[in-house]
Amino acid sequence: MALQKSQKVPKDAVELDELQATEYVWDLVTDWKPISDTWALRYASFALGGLNALCGLMINSHYRNKLKLGNYGFFASSLPITIMPGVLTAMFHRHMVSTDLLLMKNEACPMCYEIRSGALQLSMGLLYPLILAPASSLMVIRCICMFRPDI
Repeated sequence: MALQKSQKVPKDAVELDELQATEYVWDLVTDWKPISDTWALRYASFALGGLNALCGLMINSHYRNKLKLGNYGFFASSLPITIMPGVLTAMFHRHMVSTDLLLMKNEACPMCYEIRSGALQLSMGLLYPLILAPASSLMVIRCICMFRPDI
């Protein structure tokens, strides 16, 4: 079965909406043999999500060290800053970059997909943790009634 956009549809053609076409294309990628041909499409979004989670953890530990929090509220501040960027990056990359690339939605240039992916990485891996880490650290300080140290 060939998947293509067309104005002239043959009588015996199977028409798919966007959701069905997306499911078909990802099934094709998943079932492709050998795996080495499609490993980047399969695992890239998860690898990028893991890197963003690691980046969020590093940013959070930096702010926690500067504010001398120690182990107080570690999980309360680390989970949103680590898990959310990782999960959201994986989901957004798969939906906004990989799926659009496979469906040739916008017929954009490859550089456009790279810029979109880079902007997604920058926003979810750097900007989101940089905004949330100080806020969550200051909320932990407020909850444990600790004075803010001189920086």
